[in-house]
Amino acid sequence: MRAFLSADPEGSLAAAKKLLDSLAVLPLDDESAIVFGALAARLRSEGRRIGDFDEVIAAIAFARDREIVTRDGHFWEVAGLSVAGW
Repeated sequence: MRAFLSADPEGSLAAAKKLLDSLAVLPLDDESAIVFGALAARLRSEGRRIGDFDEVIAAIAFARDREIVTRDGHFWEVAGLSVAGW
């Protein structure tokens, strides 16, 4: 949405596309789904849920031993998750 609100929407969209093209997009597969179930259950039992979509993202990262690059601070609350700030 921010791109559409900028002074140069076309330029902002082009910059966003360039960024996205440089990133790896990882699929939600069976292994990630199993990790999601275990992670969601653990976070729920700890009273620390971060929301289903973000838990799926975390599960995909865990399943592939990858780091998440984000501005969302609640990812740092997930024990063992590798997170880099953006």
